[in-house]
Amino acid sequence: FSIMATNININKSVVPLQAILSFCLFSRALSLSSPGSTMAARSMTRGVGLYHKLIAKDSSAVPSILQTIEQHCTDTAAEESPRRSTVVWGGRTVVLVEEWASAKEYTNYEKTSSTTLTSSLGPLVQSQSKEYFPEALHISNTIHSTVETVGILVRQKTSGTANGGKLRDAQREAYERQMTKEPGCTGCIILAGSSEDDTQVRIIELWKTMEDFYYHESSDWHALGEEKVVPLVIDMDCDFIRGRQLCQDN
Repeated sequence: FSIMATNININKSVVPLQAILSFCLFSRALSLSSPGSTMAARSMTRGVGLYHKLIAKDSSAVPSILQTIEQHCTDTAAEESPRRSTVVWGGRTVVLVEEWASAKEYTNYEKTSSTTLTSSLGPLVQSQSKEYFPEALHISNTIHSTVETVGILVRQKTSGTANGGKLRDAQREAYERQMTKEPGCTGCIILAGSSEDDTQVRIIELWKTMEDFYYHESSDWHALGEEKVVPLVIDMDCDFIRGRQLCQDN
């Protein structure tokens, strides 16, 4: 992803670019060496997605929320379950991204299983909201569902619908290139085309360690991706998160 926007909105406050550079990138001067060899090229899987955002009643409720989500993923019938489920969290915020191969699969889930999770989480959360995306792009390296990763949760906004599509495609190109060069990157998700705002995309990127993240940020291919992304972004949120890839169908 690229953080190079004029202003970036983090935790509901607009801060100067230089402060975000310090917060969200640390330093490009780390110049870490490659943690592994180049991997075979793959394309991002395309489907539909649901972005389920939860605000815990307090920080002590977060482990219970994660446990409830994990249990829900285990209990959901195979014919209704998402192809991929990813949960990330930071502070009191928990985000569950679920993906299906088609809108029909998603509709079947909504009819049968969605309300069960919402009800189960009710006593643990202050609020919860859902946003449906007709475009969900996903690429990942297999990792056990119990392994905790680190990463970033990003919202990038453009100046119009056409640029929203260009931003999606620029990020897709960057992630497909990135995954061939970074064994430490465990997954990238792009959610686009929301009926709530089709001028923006939501992004999740996950790595095994912070060192893998630093390696990504200091890489030539990250800089190459910025060349296309930066001109399209007019506003952005970026938060460091922890994550787990609960269900993976690559």
